[in-house]
Amino acid sequence: MPQPTMQVTGSNVMSNDKVVSTRLVLSGHNFSAEQLPPSGGAVQVFLDTAETLLVPAQMYEEGMQTGYMKRSGMFPTAGESIVVSAPMNDTVALMLFPTDAVKTIIDRFEHFSFLSPLQVIAGERNVVRLHMTERCTYVVLSDSALRFADVFEERNTDSVLYILQTLKKDFNVSGFRIKVSGEGAQQAARELSVYYKTEVCEL
Repeated sequence: MPQPTMQVTGSNVMSNDKVVSTRLVLSGHNFSAEQLPPSGGAVQVFLDTAETLLVPAQMYEEGMQTGYMKRSGMFPTAGESIVVSAPMNDTVALMLFPTDAVKTIIDRFEHFSFLSPLQVIAGERNVVRLHMTERCTYVVLSDSALRFADVFEERNTDSVLYILQTLKKDFNVSGFRIKVSGEGAQQAARELSVYYKTEVCEL
Protein backbone atom coordinates (compact mmCIF):
# COMPACT_ATOMS: atom_id res chain seq x y z
CA MET A 1 0.00 0.00 0.00
CA PRO A 2 1.43 3.44 -0.93
CA GLN A 3 2.54 5.50 2.04
CA PRO A 4 0.76 8.83 2.60
CA THR A 5 2.70 11.80 1.25
CA MET A 6 4.22 14.42 3.52
CA GLN A 7 3.16 18.04 3.24
CA VAL A 8 5.81 20.64 3.94
CA THR A 9 5.16 24.30 4.57
CA GLY A 10 8.32 25.62 3.31
CA SER A 11 10.40 27.85 5.49
CA ASN A 12 12.17 28.27 8.77
CA VAL A 13 13.90 31.59 8.27
CA MET A 14 16.09 33.66 10.53
CA SER A 15 14.59 36.79 12.03
CA ASN A 16 17.69 38.80 11.07
CA ASP A 17 16.80 40.49 7.77
CA LYS A 18 20.50 41.06 7.00
CA VAL A 19 21.39 37.39 6.82
CA VAL A 20 22.92 36.30 3.52
CA SER A 21 21.36 33.10 2.18
CA THR A 22 23.06 30.46 0.10
CA ARG A 23 21.00 29.78 -3.04
CA LEU A 24 20.55 26.18 -4.14
CA VAL A 25 18.74 24.83 -7.19
CA LEU A 26 17.77 21.20 -6.69
CA SER A 27 16.31 18.72 -9.14
CA GLY A 28 14.52 15.70 -7.76
CA HIS A 29 15.82 13.63 -10.67
CA ASN A 30 19.46 13.88 -9.66
CA PHE A 31 19.35 14.96 -6.03
CA SER A 32 22.33 14.05 -3.88
CA ALA A 33 23.14 15.22 -0.37
CA GLU A 34 26.72 15.65 -1.57
CA GLN A 35 25.71 18.72 -3.57
CA LEU A 36 24.58 20.54 -0.44
CA PRO A 37 26.79 23.07 1.36
CA PRO A 38 27.80 22.48 4.98
CA SER A 39 25.06 22.87 7.54
CA GLY A 40 24.68 26.21 9.30
CA GLY A 41 23.68 29.63 8.02
CA ALA A 42 20.60 30.12 5.88
CA VAL A 43 19.72 28.61 2.52
CA GLN A 44 17.20 29.44 -0.18
CA VAL A 45 16.29 26.16 -1.85
CA PHE A 46 14.84 26.49 -5.35
CA LEU A 47 13.09 23.27 -6.35
CA ASP A 48 13.44 22.60 -10.08
CA THR A 49 10.29 20.69 -10.98
CA ALA A 50 7.63 20.93 -13.67
CA GLU A 51 5.04 19.90 -11.07
CA THR A 52 4.67 23.47 -9.84
CA LEU A 53 1.53 25.51 -9.24
CA LEU A 54 1.69 29.26 -8.58
CA VAL A 55 -1.02 30.74 -6.35
CA PRO A 56 -1.52 34.47 -5.61
CA ALA A 57 -0.43 34.97 -2.01
CA GLN A 58 -3.58 36.87 -1.10
CA MET A 59 -5.74 33.97 -2.33
CA TYR A 60 -3.76 31.14 -0.79
CA GLU A 61 -5.42 29.32 2.12
CA GLU A 62 -3.41 27.27 4.58
CA GLY A 63 -4.25 23.58 4.55
CA MET A 64 -5.61 23.63 0.99
CA GLN A 65 -2.44 22.35 -0.69
CA THR A 66 -3.84 18.99 -1.74
CA GLY A 67 -7.03 20.52 -3.11
CA TYR A 68 -5.16 23.13 -5.15
CA MET A 69 -2.89 20.51 -6.67
CA LYS A 70 -5.68 18.05 -7.45
CA ARG A 71 -7.73 20.73 -9.21
CA SER A 72 -4.70 21.39 -11.40
CA GLY A 73 -4.26 17.70 -12.18
CA MET A 74 -1.16 17.19 -10.04
CA PHE A 75 -1.19 14.18 -7.73
CA PRO A 76 1.76 13.26 -5.51
CA THR A 77 3.00 9.72 -5.94
CA ALA A 78 4.32 7.55 -3.15
CA GLY A 79 7.61 9.11 -2.11
CA GLU A 80 6.64 12.64 -3.11
CA SER A 81 5.69 15.60 -0.93
CA ILE A 82 3.68 18.72 -1.58
CA VAL A 83 6.05 21.54 -0.67
CA VAL A 84 4.61 24.99 0.04
CA SER A 85 7.10 27.74 -0.73
CA ALA A 86 7.84 30.86 1.22
CA PRO A 87 6.02 33.90 -0.27
CA MET A 88 7.86 35.81 -3.00
CA ASN A 89 6.62 38.50 -5.41
CA ASP A 90 3.08 38.15 -4.00
CA THR A 91 2.97 34.45 -4.90
CA VAL A 92 3.13 31.09 -3.17
CA ALA A 93 4.38 28.05 -5.11
CA LEU A 94 3.13 24.51 -4.50
CA MET A 95 5.59 21.90 -5.73
CA LEU A 96 5.80 18.11 -5.87
CA PHE A 97 9.24 16.92 -4.85
CA PRO A 98 10.82 13.70 -3.53
CA THR A 99 10.18 13.38 0.19
CA ASP A 100 13.68 12.12 0.96
CA ALA A 101 15.25 15.21 -0.58
CA VAL A 102 12.91 17.54 1.32
CA LYS A 103 13.63 15.77 4.62
CA THR A 104 17.36 16.04 3.97
CA ILE A 105 17.06 19.84 3.67
CA ILE A 106 14.92 20.10 6.81
CA ASP A 107 17.30 17.90 8.82
CA ARG A 108 20.47 19.57 7.58
CA PHE A 109 19.69 23.29 7.82
CA GLU A 110 18.38 25.21 10.78
CA HIS A 111 17.18 28.11 8.62
CA PHE A 112 15.85 27.50 5.13
CA SER A 113 13.18 28.56 2.67
CA PHE A 114 11.77 26.58 -0.22
CA LEU A 115 11.11 28.61 -3.38
CA SER A 116 10.39 28.11 -7.08
CA PRO A 117 12.26 29.74 -9.97
CA LEU A 118 8.77 30.64 -11.22
CA GLN A 119 8.34 33.01 -8.27
CA VAL A 120 11.51 34.90 -9.13
CA ILE A 121 10.40 35.86 -12.64
CA ALA A 122 6.77 36.45 -11.58
CA GLY A 123 7.68 39.89 -10.25
CA GLU A 124 8.40 41.44 -13.65
CA ARG A 125 5.79 43.34 -15.66
CA ASN A 126 4.99 43.96 -19.35
CA VAL A 127 7.11 41.04 -20.42
CA VAL A 128 7.17 37.42 -21.46
CA ARG A 129 9.83 35.83 -19.25
CA LEU A 130 11.52 32.54 -19.94
CA HIS A 131 13.89 31.00 -17.41
CA MET A 132 15.64 27.79 -18.40
CA THR A 133 17.14 25.23 -16.06
CA GLU A 134 18.79 21.90 -16.75
CA ARG A 135 15.43 20.20 -17.27
CA CYS A 136 12.62 22.81 -17.33
CA THR A 137 11.47 26.03 -18.95
CA TYR A 138 9.69 28.46 -16.61
CA VAL A 139 7.30 30.84 -18.37
CA VAL A 140 5.60 33.99 -17.07
CA LEU A 141 3.50 36.49 -18.98
CA SER A 142 2.43 39.74 -17.37
CA ASP A 143 1.18 43.18 -18.23
CA SER A 144 0.20 45.34 -15.25
CA ALA A 145 -0.48 42.06 -13.42
CA LEU A 146 0.51 38.43 -13.69
CA ARG A 147 -1.53 36.74 -16.44
CA PHE A 148 0.15 33.37 -17.00
CA ALA A 149 2.69 31.25 -15.14
CA ASP A 150 3.64 27.65 -15.87
CA VAL A 151 6.53 25.21 -16.07
CA PHE A 152 7.31 22.94 -19.02
CA GLU A 153 9.77 20.07 -19.25
CA GLU A 154 10.41 20.95 -22.89
CA ARG A 155 13.60 22.92 -23.53
CA ASN A 156 14.11 22.67 -27.29
CA THR A 157 13.48 25.67 -29.53
CA ASP A 158 10.47 24.20 -31.34
CA SER A 159 8.68 23.56 -28.06
CA VAL A 160 9.47 27.04 -26.71
CA LEU A 161 8.27 28.58 -29.99
CA TYR A 162 5.00 26.69 -29.67
CA ILE A 163 4.55 28.00 -26.13
CA LEU A 164 5.21 31.58 -27.28
CA GLN A 165 2.84 31.28 -30.24
CA THR A 166 0.10 29.98 -27.95
CA LEU A 167 0.61 32.90 -25.57
CA LYS A 168 0.47 35.39 -28.44
CA LYS A 169 -2.75 33.80 -29.62
CA ASP A 170 -4.41 33.80 -26.19
CA PHE A 171 -3.13 37.14 -24.87
CA ASN A 172 -2.52 40.59 -26.29
CA VAL A 173 1.25 40.75 -26.01
CA SER A 174 2.06 43.02 -28.94
CA GLY A 175 5.06 45.15 -28.07
CA PHE A 176 6.11 42.92 -25.19
CA ARG A 177 9.76 41.97 -24.92
CA ILE A 178 10.74 38.36 -24.50
CA LYS A 179 13.46 37.98 -21.87
CA VAL A 180 15.43 34.75 -21.57
CA SER A 181 17.64 33.73 -18.66
CA GLY A 182 19.21 30.62 -17.17
CA GLU A 183 21.06 27.66 -18.67
CA GLY A 184 21.54 27.99 -22.42
CA ALA A 185 19.91 31.44 -22.44
CA GLN A 186 22.34 32.90 -24.98
CA GLN A 187 21.71 30.17 -27.54
CA ALA A 188 17.96 30.18 -26.90
CA ALA A 189 17.74 33.96 -27.35
CA ARG A 190 19.72 33.73 -30.58
CA GLU A 191 17.44 31.03 -31.97
CA LEU A 192 14.24 32.76 -30.89
CA SER A 193 15.37 36.09 -32.36
CA VAL A 194 15.10 34.56 -35.83
CA TYR A 195 11.33 34.50 -35.29
CA TYR A 196 10.96 37.48 -32.93
CA LYS A 197 13.55 39.83 -34.37
CA THR A 198 13.02 42.91 -32.20
CA GLU A 199 11.59 41.34 -29.06
CA VAL A 200 14.12 38.89 -27.64
CA CYS A 201 16.89 39.70 -25.20
CA GLU A 202 19.11 37.55 -23.04
CA LEU A 203 19.62 38.32 -19.33
